[in-house]
Amino acid sequence: MITVSKGDLAGTAVDAIVNISPAPLEDALVAGESFKGGSFIYTFGMGEADKAEVRLFTRKALLRAEERGLHNIAFLVPVTGVGELAPETAAQVMVSEARCLLVHSSVENVIFSIFTDTAFETFSKIARRDQVVCLGDSITYGYPGGPETSWVALSSKMAGLTLVNEGMNGDSTRGMLDRLQYDVRPMGPAYVIILGGANDILLGSSVEEIQNNIKTMARVALDAGICPVLVMPPPALPGGGFVPPGLAGCLAEA
Repeated sequence: MITVSKGDLAGTAVDAIVNISPAPLEDALVAGESFKGGSFIYTFGMGEADKAEVRLFTRKALLRAEERGLHNIAFLVPVTGVGELAPETAAQVMVSEARCLLVHSSVENVIFSIFTDTAFETFSKIARRDQVVCLGDSITYGYPGGPETSWVALSSKMAGLTLVNEGMNGDSTRGMLDRLQYDVRPMGPAYVIILGGANDILLGSSVEEIQNNIKTMARVALDAGICPVLVMPPPALPGGGFVPPGLAGCLAEA
């Protein structure tokens, strides 16, 4: 669970507190660790960190908590902000990293403690997202029966979730990348499930090209505060052909 609180953490029980320090950039991402009042304290110097560095900092803090088997972690977001990022960009980066980790982690709760009204409203808006969009080709669309017979509709019914079907017959990962940027990103979902590559293979695209498109989709999603979930296409493809073994590895790398 991701929550956003206003002000300090008085009365909030947490296993770890991440303190963002305005230390010079050369000290950024080097965490100091201490133990006080029942909580581990991780201090990171951020300086004028850019988006990639803030993402790495957030990931390192979450992974450090996971390594210790901690369950509740709080980030203290200072009045001065996070690195050189605007509040919305910082929220998109940090919240998306938290969402992705919470899918498969001992960490159960991430709290962002905010001290300014603007940042509080921005972090709260992004943390409240709950929509799940399924982006793909005909496999996602539900060909030949239509969306009502798709895995999206069946999963939605079985899990009791609202999943948005953004499958398109015949689409490639290149086309999916365009639709992610211009159709899915403006929706502002919490997660995007990406299942593609079958048509690329049928059209003779290389594994490297598919991998690059999938990597770019993952990066675009994360930069927009969306957690990407990558799914392998089925081994046997409609109309004949098989997914090459290298595609599984490329998804893992993406």
